[in-house]
Amino acid sequence: MNPIPLVCMTVGAVIFTLAAAVQADAPDTPPIVSDPSPVKVVDALPIPNNGHVYYGHPCGQPIILYLDRPLPNGATITGQWVSDTSGKTPVPVPGKSVILPGNKVVAFVPTGNSFKAWGEDEDTPPPFRIDFTPENTGLANLAPYHASFTTSTAKASADCGPWVISTSPQESFIDVGFDTDITVRWSDALDPATVIPANVRLVPDGGEPAACSLDFDYGKDFNRLRIVPTKPMVPATRYTVTLGTGFRNLTGKPHAQPVSWSFTTRPLRSVPIPGAGPYVVAVSPPDFSFNIPAPASISIVFSEDMDPATLTAENIHLDEGNSWDVATSLKYTAATRTLLLVTAVPFPPATYHKLTLDLAHIFSLATETSGKRKAMQANGTFVFSTESSREKLRRSEGQ
Repeated sequence: MNPIPLVCMTVGAVIFTLAAAVQADAPDTPPIVSDPSPVKVVDALPIPNNGHVYYGHPCGQPIILYLDRPLPNGATITGQWVSDTSGKTPVPVPGKSVILPGNKVVAFVPTGNSFKAWGEDEDTPPPFRIDFTPENTGLANLAPYHASFTTSTAKASADCGPWVISTSPQESFIDVGFDTDITVRWSDALDPATVIPANVRLVPDGGEPAACSLDFDYGKDFNRLRIVPTKPMVPATRYTVTLGTGFRNLTGKPHAQPVSWSFTTRPLRSVPIPGAGPYVVAVSPPDFSFNIPAPASISIVFSEDMDPATLTAENIHLDEGNSWDVATSLKYTAATRTLLLVTAVPFPPATYHKLTLDLAHIFSLATETSGKRKAMQANGTFVFSTESSREKLRRSEGQ
């Protein structure tokens, strides 16, 4: 008998037995499947009114629906789902449906004056209806959504184009991180075709415009443009951001005029040299931490055993906004080389704080060979800011 087939059969049997054993011992893992439940509308503009009519939608503004999860890639809307119900028979409103980037927001943009304005001589405003259903949209796995609304007067519906609500960093901010994303909250959802780098300029003082990428968050209550520099920004440098007039909202109205503001990046911190003198190992809140909950205290951990006699209010200063030398109590724990600072009153909201150590007058217990005491190395400045009262409320409500 040829031994080779026998070896192959034996090995095959062993492999089969091991595979069977592994399969028998493997836990029952359910297959990963996509969510089979219908996609639902969770919010909308006009605002859902618990089955009642929403009055006063601006006649030139789009209808926007916010979904509970993204539509499949490649999904398209093939029908009309907004109608004029002023007559006996509903009439589809001319316009186009747009699935916005991210696939979780759908917009219906009326053509021209398709949403008739409420005339001053009319007793009741024109009624309209939303029927976002599989039959009207061509989207199969969709939970039907129905709502009714009326339009406002032409005067109240003036479309002035998108405008900037807020920016981050804000005007004149300092100590901004080198890799910080710049965000802009807009009044309107922007036309995706206009969310392009050509409509933004990020320029350092005395330098060339920095290359950036852009994206836009169409989620409810967001309308947030994110500007991401492709390279880290230069330390200790003033940057100016300009938003041009190339941005448009979904109805095609342009950003009326350029908006510019400036901020300054943080300086580079020195890297301490072990053995060249004591330095700060850690600080809490961390250096350059912004919009944080107000801390109960500030702690500083040193690299060496410190001379407590030099850890005094004369050598350690806390600046709070425009106030210098905020009253603090100081307690040094030698076992952990930790200094604790507690303010006499709680940290106020939305306030910039700077902690400064007078390095030339703070010493460790160690001495150099010459008998000279070791003064501290840089860094001796640390900054942070507290969150606003509004942010604190939003955080407490889990938003």
